[in-house]
Amino acid sequence: MTSDTSRFCGIDLGTTNSCIAVLEQGQPRVVPLDGQNTMPSMLAWKDGQWLAGTAARNHYVVAPQEAVISIKRKMDDPGYRVELGGQQLSPVDVSAKILEALVGAAQRELGEAVTRAVITVPAWFQEQQRQATLEAGRRAGLDVLQIVNEPTAAAIAHERIQLDDGAQERWLVYDLGGGTFDVSLLNVTAASYEVLASEGNTFLGGDDFDHRLVERFIAHLRDRYNVDAAGDVLARTRLRFLAENTKIQLSHQTEVTLHEPLTVGGDNVMLELRITREDFEALIGDLIDSTLDKAAQVLADVNSQSREVDRLLLVGGSTRIPLVAERLKQRFDIDPESWLDADLSVALGACTRAAICCGEIFDRSVVDICPHSLGIAAVGEEDHDEIVAPTSGRDHPLTFAPLIRRYTRLPASFSRTFYKAHPSQKGAVVPVYQGENSNTRHNNFIGQFFIEFSQSRSEKLDVCFQYDVNGTIKIIVSEGSGGSRREFTMDLARSVSENSEDGGFGDNLTEHEQVGEDDSEDEARVTNFLIEKVSQKLEQCQPAPEGIVELMERYKDLLGREDADEQLDELEDQLYEWVEDE
Repeated sequence: MTSDTSRFCGIDLGTTNSCIAVLEQGQPRVVPLDGQNTMPSMLAWKDGQWLAGTAARNHYVVAPQEAVISIKRKMDDPGYRVELGGQQLSPVDVSAKILEALVGAAQRELGEAVTRAVITVPAWFQEQQRQATLEAGRRAGLDVLQIVNEPTAAAIAHERIQLDDGAQERWLVYDLGGGTFDVSLLNVTAASYEVLASEGNTFLGGDDFDHRLVERFIAHLRDRYNVDAAGDVLARTRLRFLAENTKIQLSHQTEVTLHEPLTVGGDNVMLELRITREDFEALIGDLIDSTLDKAAQVLADVNSQSREVDRLLLVGGSTRIPLVAERLKQRFDIDPESWLDADLSVALGACTRAAICCGEIFDRSVVDICPHSLGIAAVGEEDHDEIVAPTSGRDHPLTFAPLIRRYTRLPASFSRTFYKAHPSQKGAVVPVYQGENSNTRHNNFIGQFFIEFSQSRSEKLDVCFQYDVNGTIKIIVSEGSGGSRREFTMDLARSVSENSEDGGFGDNLTEHEQVGEDDSEDEARVTNFLIEKVSQKLEQCQPAPEGIVELMERYKDLLGREDADEQLDELEDQLYEWVEDE
């Protein structure tokens, strides 16, 4: 048991609403905030002070330009900034302030400090998004014990479902929240939760259902009054809240009649509209169907049938929409179950996980997976990948060489042998990517590290990735027999550092610039590889596709021209796509 006497908590940092839970008498309990179990994930600036939660939501209605909403959807964009309170805030900054407010409110309610937390993220989050969430927790003053996937946390919260020793069930957790969707398949026993597969969409949730209603309202006002509410920020904000309320009402009644006065572009108008549940379902049916496709894909990924699923658990506020359960039942012939409040189960499960981390309770073990493959950029065939260093000019699309495959159980450690591009190569900057496409340009760049080669005559390079449950990647690069061995730690919230006494990544970049002066032939190696692959495919195609032949000629003509980078990028994409399709 930990010696820290401060309270720990579980936090569901949601797109639209957040929730915090603590352990009391051995059981997780949601901390009420201003009389509510959840707090709006909003931040605003008013009269020289920060507002969060309900206060921020109230201010957003009258001054939307002084508030920020749904910042979770920007966690994948480190360059995104929102101007608020005279400051340029990143998604991490905004999330940190929301976390500060959430924890602060909980501390006032409890009357004691809360300093340690397990924070949840969508299962479909990329590593940059996970690490941005981790950094937000750190900036909020929290000791982040672990980052846990939301569907996994929700499954943990269902501990009241008791299984006999030796019994095993398969649970499909369907998590549709305000801004994201996840679905995970788990093997559950009396002693463990094991995630088998996950799918998701980080841009699909209740916000998108609201948007469909808002567009309906805007079209109605345009037809009746010839006004454009889409271009009026205040009017559109008002319509957004009307849409959200309409959506909620339609979950427990069959129709809603709107009679709301609005000001649009200086004109006073009246939104008079009757919306039935059938109308709403017609607006969002395709979005719901897309989530069912994801659920089907999860089952297919592990060669499982819906009849093998013992429980279909509904999580997230948007699962209250009746159409969700209806379509799930129709598609998979399983009765969806709602054992807990759909808004609270993720935070409750996160709290249980925090209690396990702190040694307060001993429950089932949790085995999670890597949702996206991790690897590096290379050039060559699968059995002879070469590490090269394009050190000048454009970034070339390279082959994605995965080391840790999607759905690998965490923590994980995998090695793969690569080769130097040429014997005189002095070093390379090695980009790290996450995704499933063989072309790195279509995957997510998450960082890079520099390796300086020794004088070893070996052309082989053994690269090992060690990946833990919090997303920290340890990279070990060894040069054949008797060569050098370098270790790097990639904490994506804090860039990359080398495990040595003489400096970190910044020092390595300086070395790279010096080495790069002699390595320009690597860039030509990448280009020649593409030309070679296309030429081989053309020889196999009879007759050769005229369009591809023309693309190749244009590509060769543009090579070497300093003003042709964008055109070359486009041509390379088309040529790589053709090679892969063939």
